[in-house]
Amino acid sequence: MPLDIDASYYKTGTATVAADDTAVTGQGTSWAQSVRPGDLFGTHVGDPVRIASVNSNTSLTLAYPWKGPAQTAAAYEIQFTPYDTGYQAAVRELLQMLASGNVEALAGLVGAAGTFPIFTGPGAMDLADLSDYAGDVVGPTSSTDSNVALFDGATGKLLKDGFPAGTTGKAVLAAGSTGAAQDAIGASSTGKSLLTAASASAARSTLGLASIGGMRNKLINPLGVVNQRDYTSGATTSSANQYTVDRWRVVASGQSLSWTQAAGVRTFTAPAGGVEQVIEGGAILSGTYTLNWEGTATATVNGVARAKGESFPLTGGANVTVRFSAGTFSKPQLEVGSSPTEFEVRHPGLELELCQWYYRRVKASDSASNWCRFGTGVCSTNSLSHVIIPWNMMRVNGSLEISNETHFTISKSVGVTGSITFSLSDLSNGSFGLSWNSPAGSFAAGEGAILLAYNNKLAWIARDAEL
Repeated sequence: MPLDIDASYYKTGTATVAADDTAVTGQGTSWAQSVRPGDLFGTHVGDPVRIASVNSNTSLTLAYPWKGPAQTAAAYEIQFTPYDTGYQAAVRELLQMLASGNVEALAGLVGAAGTFPIFTGPGAMDLADLSDYAGDVVGPTSSTDSNVALFDGATGKLLKDGFPAGTTGKAVLAAGSTGAAQDAIGASSTGKSLLTAASASAARSTLGLASIGGMRNKLINPLGVVNQRDYTSGATTSSANQYTVDRWRVVASGQSLSWTQAAGVRTFTAPAGGVEQVIEGGAILSGTYTLNWEGTATATVNGVARAKGESFPLTGGANVTVRFSAGTFSKPQLEVGSSPTEFEVRHPGLELELCQWYYRRVKASDSASNWCRFGTGVCSTNSLSHVIIPWNMMRVNGSLEISNETHFTISKSVGVTGSITFSLSDLSNGSFGLSWNSPAGSFAAGEGAILLAYNNKLAWIARDAEL
């Protein structure tokens, strides 16, 4: 069967759960990387229960006691819950919070020059005239030195003698500049930057939080979980810049990328010549970025050596090359901001979708004895056809790659065996042009042609749109 890239469930490994219990234990599972609260456990027996928490790769807690049959190290299935379900619940909650009537009251006002809205009661507003609040503030006839002045009077324009200011308060009141006032309250350099930040974005940048949110990591497939090319750990490359796991290429020919894996995290060993990823310029805006990773490898960004946690400027719209060399590395992350944040783990399905913007491979069935239909078309002559294979949109049309022409055959219908020698050309529009040495009478103009793989599970067709 072709590669299933739209799976809506997870069923890797086995699961153990007792009747009327909420604890589920996995065997050979990676739940922490693949499942989230709100997904449904138990669709394999038609009795799904919402997952309350994902405790680890091998531990789940259900929201309600399990009413299905008890099972031990048995097959299971978890149905993914669409993300829009959570978004809808959040929107409903927000609308409930706005249901106090205040928004409607504000929307019902008709603005006028020299006025501003004020509350006249719960869920009620009116316009007030600025002229009613004009005039000088009137102070008391006498006051105590170092006391804080307080407003008094129905109009709010009268001052009265207030309470004594403490030592720090006096220093702030007597400060001749903003800097002196900040020093009086003991503000650190970070605190001063926060107090003088021109915007919320600048304040977040001061705290190293400029990129908090989804899609922080500009590196795609940082854990190496997507491997459409079926690269084997430690396999020697035969050419320079040869891709291994998706988006990562070994720079020098004759070298390799290898890895070990524990608790869902791969630790890579980069060769002396380096392994690198080119980040598309469309994902980069001008600003300060930070690179961080774990391990002994050295790193460069656009050829400049960078230390762990180091920040540096990048120019928006320009491709960025991140390379690791001569050592181990895991959980690499390039993000906006001046300080590194916790490593971002994305869902494997999302990671695959990001990878397929640059490279997409359609494979034959894993069974060597099944037919696998790659595409169909209509003959324009007795030996020429355009075979359509639907592709999702990619970065560019890219180049065509196939496993081997001998892996395929062309037939009128499924079940016709025998190989026909053919040549294949890329039409760069989601279709392939096929020409072949058709035996007399086998095909005719207007007849359907089917591109098949039979008795060969190695067959695949790919588009390469790498940078």
